[in-house]
Amino acid sequence: MKIIKYLVVSGLISVTLSNVALAEEKSGVFAGGHVGIVALGWSIYNNGTKNKDLSQHVATFNAGLQAGYQKFFSPMLGVRGYLSYDLSVNAKFSKVNNRFGFHNFALNADALVNFINSDSWTLGAFIGFGLAYGITVDSGNKFKNEKYNGFNIPINLGVATTFGSHKVEIGGKIQTLAAKFTRGNTKLATNPHTIYVGYSYIF
Repeated sequence: MKIIKYLVVSGLISVTLSNVALAEEKSGVFAGGHVGIVALGWSIYNNGTKNKDLSQHVATFNAGLQAGYQKFFSPMLGVRGYLSYDLSVNAKFSKVNNRFGFHNFALNADALVNFINSDSWTLGAFIGFGLAYGITVDSGNKFKNEKYNGFNIPINLGVATTFGSHKVEIGGKIQTLAAKFTRGNTKLATNPHTIYVGYSYIF
């Protein structure tokens, strides 16, 4: 009986230590970038009413950088915190005869879940949010030399796979709060939604 208890306890300790070691292998500082497509919305409100004749959504190219730290508490569950920068390249809004680009700087926190764990790779998902500040810059004629700034809250979600120190993810950033600029009775709001493919290296 003592032998059985010893074997059970030894097995539990071995599994626990193995899980801790595997979790530590996945934890660390990371840095990377991504490219994708962004649906960049430009909405104009007059006295609280949306001007549908001037409001418009267009698709344009997006690129970004991110760096931070991820911590796994077990082979399955972890969290990460990171800083990110996104650039949405100047998009042409024909209704206002203008081009707008969007810079977004964010502090993010995501929950990480791995569904598949093996010795060489993992497959999982992530969801979280960011606290961000966006800067909208125009290069057209109608609002020349004007900049539209504001805070926004992106929701981050997607799937990711890790091979050793290399991580590839397909994700999205959904804006829940648009960057805004108010001038008199007119309010202008920029609201980008992004789909991207990213790569990061875990040190």
